Amino acid sequence: MEVVKRKQTSKLEPSESILKNDILKTIVFSLIASISVLAMSFYFSEYSNSTTIRDVGLIFGIMVGIIPLTIHQLKEVQRRDNIDRNLPVFLLALLSSVQSGANLIKAIEQAGERNLGALTPELKNLRANLSWGTPIEDAFENFAERTGTRVARRVTVLLEMAMKIGGDVSENLEMI
Repeated sequence: MEVVKRKQTSKLEPSESILKNDILKTIVFSLIASISVLAMSFYFSEYSNSTTIRDVGLIFGIMVGIIPLTIHQLKEVQRRDNIDRNLPVFLLALLSSVQSGANLIKAIEQAGERNLGALTPELKNLRANLSWGTPIEDAFENFAERTGTRVARRVTVLLEMAMKIGGDVSENLEMI
């Protein structure tokens, strides 16, 4: 009996745009703006024979290059701090939902409906992953990666352990 092997066709997936990432957009914008300011300042300093214009343009060009990156980094730090501040509130909401009889996944869905600042979109994404049938370990791993904080990573590890241990989930959550 001869076995017929089918040729597997590879899926063609579109490649992601290099400018999809916000930090790359900021870097490109800063670099273009900085080079433009430097070029104009050197052009006008040569045109007017003034070193003051060149020096001021050099300082301003460096600032134009650094300030957008600094603002982007500051926003990211504020987002992470907001997530860390709201994680205890999320855990309390999770605990109260579990104590009222909901399972852990349903409790996560209910807690995701609250306004928890920067944590809310991440919880909605976690809820969507769970509703689409993503394994809970993978959904928690994605959540921890997206939030990008140590506290969120620790909470997800502890929540995974609470799911695996089983038993009274509310007691496990109280320990967290």
